[in-house]
Amino acid sequence: SLKSAESFFDSAAQTSREDKFFGDVTRSQQRLLHRQRELVHSSAFKKQSKRLQAHADSATVQNFVGLSLAETIHNCIVMDMMDVANQLQREFRVPDKRYWNLVVTALGKIGDWNGLWKFSNGKTPPIGFRPFALVCIAENNPGQAAKYISRVKDDHQQIDLYLQIQ
Repeated sequence: SLKSAESFFDSAAQTSREDKFFGDVTRSQQRLLHRQRELVHSSAFKKQSKRLQAHADSATVQNFVGLSLAETIHNCIVMDMMDVANQLQREFRVPDKRYWNLVVTALGKIGDWNGLWKFSNGKTPPIGFRPFALVCIAENNPGQAAKYISRVKDDHQQIDLYLQIQ
């Protein structure tokens, strides 16, 4: 169990930096499992789970507890629980670039083009606009992709992206 692993790594941490790392990771995993259990029992989760079912397989919905942090954040975004996704980002110190990629991918997957547009205009994206265009292309929406391609700074990337929507 995670509790026994935590105590093992805590006792071994005094002899090795590696063991301290594994202890920290184990504690982090425990926190994530706890947060996932809280989410599953929350009224917001129960209310929004239908939205997740429309965009994921039933196993993902039933087995929400035990998913990776990235999958948990992704599913929160799909379920329109951005405030929870933001809390998870802060609590688990998810780097901005990783978080932005998760949001862009999730919003593109569910076809929330207005949400994606608003997110792109919230502040300057640390990932640039190329990932926004790529998700639109992947979801067969060249009209949306063109909005972001024009905002890509690198001319060569712009050309490559325009060729992909032709």
